[in-house]
Amino acid sequence: MKNRPSAQCELLSNILHLINSQPEAPSFSKISHRLSPLFLEFASETDDNVRCLEYIEYGKSFNQANFQGAGFKLKGKDIFLSDIMNALEDLETLPESVKNALPTLTAEEWEAATRMMTVLLLLLERPLKTVKPV
Repeated sequence: MKNRPSAQCELLSNILHLINSQPEAPSFSKISHRLSPLFLEFASETDDNVRCLEYIEYGKSFNQANFQGAGFKLKGKDIFLSDIMNALEDLETLPESVKNALPTLTAEEWEAATRMMTVLLLLLERPLKTVKPV
C-alpha cells in the first residue's frame, strides 16, 4: 500500500487530468472506476468510505442552474456535490450536530467554510460542449 501523501498526489493528479481533458472524455463510468480505488487508498477502506462510492460518481449532469458539465455527482441523479454544498450554504442557522462537535465555531466561520467547500467542488467540475435536449 502506498503512503498517504503518495496516494493523495495520485488521486489529485488523476482528478486534475480529468478536468483538463477534452470534453469528449472517455466513458465516465471508466473514470469513476479508475478513481474509486485511488479514493480508498487515500481515505482508507472504511465502511463509510466504501458506502460513499456506492452513491457518488464522476459523471455528466445538469445542475440547478442548467449548467451541463462533468463533476462529482450523485449516481443516477442530476445533482452535483457542489449543488448539495450550495444548499448547505443557505442554512440560516448552524446545524445542532455541528454546534455540538465544534462548539467554538461561529455562524460567520460556518458560512466561510461552506462557501470555500462549494467553490472547491466547483473547481472539480468542467463544462461540456453538448446541450440538454428540449
